[in-house]
Amino acid sequence: MNEPKTPNLGLNKIDRSSPSTTYFDLDKYLDQNWEKVDEGVATKQDLEELREAVGEIDVPEASLTQKGKVQLSSKTDGTSETVAATEKAVRDARIATNYAIDVHADSIVNSSETHGLRIKAGKMEYYNGIIWTPVAAGPTTSTENLTYYVNASTGYDGNTGLSPAQAFKTIAKAISILPEVINHRVYVRVNKGNYPEQIIISGKSGIGRIYLNASNEVTIGSCYLNNCSVEVEIYGFDVINTRGTSFQIELCKYVRLSNCKFEQATSDTGIGVFIRSASNVALIENKISNKYYALYVDLISHVYAEKNTGSNNYLALYVVGGSVVSKSDSQLQGSELTFGGGVIR
Repeated sequence: MNEPKTPNLGLNKIDRSSPSTTYFDLDKYLDQNWEKVDEGVATKQDLEELREAVGEIDVPEASLTQKGKVQLSSKTDGTSETVAATEKAVRDARIATNYAIDVHADSIVNSSETHGLRIKAGKMEYYNGIIWTPVAAGPTTSTENLTYYVNASTGYDGNTGLSPAQAFKTIAKAISILPEVINHRVYVRVNKGNYPEQIIISGKSGIGRIYLNASNEVTIGSCYLNNCSVEVEIYGFDVINTRGTSFQIELCKYVRLSNCKFEQATSDTGIGVFIRSASNVALIENKISNKYYALYVDLISHVYAEKNTGSNNYLALYVVGGSVVSKSDSQLQGSELTFGGGVIR
């Protein structure tokens, strides 16, 4: 007859299916059972051996491509890809994205009630105690000599402009990407063609120089230079503006204008070159014809004029407002007039 056993250790159980077997055998039900329990329980030595065996298992270091053991880290500025961020690190990183710099106390703050600065979506914002507003970026500055190319026939304003094959189509595009602070030589080389646009160079500063150079047969609508403390040199353009002012220069530290033509089909029309507001200009080998004022100089400006030609101008020179024009070699044909402290010499 099969006697009942426990399922795990096989300990003896009393068979209660029949009254004749309900007697209690001490050896069978106690001693033998305790022997089996003792055999199945691990000793302290067994545990030590198990611990050593587990310690000898080689678990690889975890990586981006392999599972394994990994070290935790609470850093928020680390660059490792073999450690795991703790809950604290995640919290600190989240808070850091909302930090602002208190411009009054020169410290970092995390409060929506203080004046401060923050970076959001890659842009700096200023908090005035009520709302966040964007902060204007600083001026762009040249870091090396630059050359841009323009070609009315083959150019495209979506090009880089950095080679003849990548030339811009318009002069205005080339001017628009010039740095605001120019500490190097920056050239804009214009290929022959008709450019019916107004060239505007404004607000440029620095210790470098802008060279706007045209090859043969380059015509433009007009040109306006304003508030430039960087030196500017313009060479070889034909200005076809039929009325108004063909070329205006004001508040400029130094401009050299050479080998340009300002000629109209009809006489006594507009101004050829208008220089004003404390500008310093050198006019070399230009031709100005059929203008009411060939050269108009005003408001304490200084002009050096050399080898300029032209005819059919009502006034070749009009110098006023304490300005001075110094002439050398051949000059424009026509009458000359000074007024209000203007000097021609």
